[in-house]
Amino acid sequence: MPSFVTRLIRGIASRDMAGNISLEGYFDLRARLLTGKIRKVSNALNIGLHVHLLRDRTILAEAEADIITPGDFATFFLPLPVPITEEDIVRETVKIEARNARGDSGWLRLNGATQLELIRDYMGKSSETLFDIDFSILPKLPFLLGEGWCSPEVGHTWTSGTKSYVRIDHPQVEVGTLHLRMNVGAFINSFVLVQLMEISINEVPIASFSKNYQKSEFRQFQFDASVIENKPFSILTISCPNAYRPCDSGNSPDARRLAFSFHRISIIRIREDE
Repeated sequence: MPSFVTRLIRGIASRDMAGNISLEGYFDLRARLLTGKIRKVSNALNIGLHVHLLRDRTILAEAEADIITPGDFATFFLPLPVPITEEDIVRETVKIEARNARGDSGWLRLNGATQLELIRDYMGKSSETLFDIDFSILPKLPFLLGEGWCSPEVGHTWTSGTKSYVRIDHPQVEVGTLHLRMNVGAFINSFVLVQLMEISINEVPIASFSKNYQKSEFRQFQFDASVIENKPFSILTISCPNAYRPCDSGNSPDARRLAFSFHRISIIRIREDE
């Protein structure tokens, strides 16, 4: 049977607070011809689209993919009920296959900078997650996001304006060092060549950085646990002085003031006793 071509636009393997690894992704269902042109595939071919996780041709887990209207793209979230380790992801001993009801299939590869979180855990010491917000799980967002956010989109949420706030619900912490992790992209065009981000927690400056390309990347910043010690919750403030309205360039009707697109934010403690 002929295979349909899939192109993984975003794929992330991550671990939740219970230590379970899950996979999620956003992929292109359109066929890519040898000439380089993209051809739309009939929506009928993607009925019953499923994503399988396989090891040695054995299906370990599967989930139904959600096709996005008008049918050119699909998303999936694949919690793993079987033991999957960082080594499986890093060494690609497990593979992800997309298959439709007709039996046509395509492979998705989870690789690149989005896996740095797991790669670092695999190569070094493991971590304990104190707070985690996944911007692809929409029901959780209204309870955690304050002012300064656009409406959620597939797999990410844009900052809105020059300041954005996140409520961080975390357990009581002891003295030590914590790490703020994020998977984040940026709004860049010919009018905005670089985006700047300043990060503070409970009004204490944590980090700042600049980003001059759109693609999502993994970032990690270290801070002292005293910043959130003895507090029932904390406020993360993200300052974006270069936020820009796409409509001001004359090429888009979008009037939102965009700076960064967030896929995930977490706070972790590196386990030093291992």
